[in-house]
Amino acid sequence: MSSHVTPVSEALRLCWIVGSAGTTAELSTAYAMPALESTASVRFGDERFTTTFYTKRSARSVLCHTRSMALRRDAQRNRDRLVAGAGELFAADGIDVSVEEITRRAGVGMGTLYRHFPTKEDLVDAVLEEALETYVELARKAAGAEDAWAGFTGFLERGLELHASNRGLMDLISTSAGARARAQATRERVRPLLRGLVARAQAEGRLRTDFSAEDIPLLVRALGRVIEATGETAPELWRRYLALAVDGLRAEAATPLPVPPPSAEQVRRLT
Repeated sequence: MSSHVTPVSEALRLCWIVGSAGTTAELSTAYAMPALESTASVRFGDERFTTTFYTKRSARSVLCHTRSMALRRDAQRNRDRLVAGAGELFAADGIDVSVEEITRRAGVGMGTLYRHFPTKEDLVDAVLEEALETYVELARKAAGAEDAWAGFTGFLERGLELHASNRGLMDLISTSAGARARAQATRERVRPLLRGLVARAQAEGRLRTDFSAEDIPLLVRALGRVIEATGETAPELWRRYLALAVDGLRAEAATPLPVPPPSAEQVRRLT
């Protein structure tokens, strides 16, 4: 056994990391331990954790378990604050904002940040995941709308609002292969919802019959370019071009299109 003994606080930290989901962790007795069958607590950053140490499992290890549900809820709230604060800053200033700015916005310490997100990339990934889940929820809500045309046009508007409020993440999707792959996976999840929505709007006689669900990603991408080009000087101007596009999608305004819609494979390659 190593002669180096890690402080009790480190043993408690490790127990919290493994035991935070209600599981039991086994630690080597190379760690300094409180008395067995006892409860100890320690503060990391702005949170206090309570851990119980149980009888030795072997001559070289003990079992420990973190059992405070209230503290885990506090930790979840802090994580949510970090993700929300980072999302606000990424939207306003891009993803290059410092972690110090993020912790100030969230009102937590650096220790709390690094316990939830060991690297900044982990935090960016969490913010991206939340934004993509919001997009999926928008599609679900639109697909469930009684008025399919209103659901369809509302989805376009809400989706572009999400784009406009998350420009930093949109930049990430355009430059990071990993982020692009996650965005593509999200599009695959919403495609069946949007196909059904498009079919219903066409059956209502409101949406032009030659429009395809495969047209949506490229239409949104084109309008997203308007958001990126006008965001600094006229941040609401994209709504004008959305309205023009929507008018062109109405069944009563339809004239023959020069080429068919892209295939699903072409959409995957282009977006």
